[in-house]
Amino acid sequence: SIVDLHCFAEVQNLQKMTPYVSQAFEADLHQRAELEVGHFLELVAQTESHATPLVCYGEAETLAALRMDVVDQLLVPSDSGGLFSSSNYMWVQLAEASGASLVEVDPRSRNLRNQIRLYLRNQLQRT
Repeated sequence: SIVDLHCFAEVQNLQKMTPYVSQAFEADLHQRAELEVGHFLELVAQTESHATPLVCYGEAETLAALRMDVVDQLLVPSDSGGLFSSSNYMWVQLAEASGASLVEVDPRSRNLRNQIRLYLRNQLQRT
């Protein structure tokens, strides 16, 4: 994104803009996570019509898929320690080793909860 600072790009002015840049970065991360969760839910819905699963979830299945190098993208929950916290460190290492991209998802996000709730409601209506 391009932001018009309405001032000269001097150190003092750039320092004043730091909080705004951080907010924009956080908003971009949340938007990306929401898009990726939406894509994951679409793949879950398509899995029924494919001979092989397009998604996996659960630690054991995900670990096996990562070790077989068949994971394109790994969604991990965010926590207070961040992506490289001890709880996510193993997943980060496995994703890097297999070449999978990594997306951190905030499970407390209202938009994500609504997205999942809508998906589940649609699945129940199909049955």
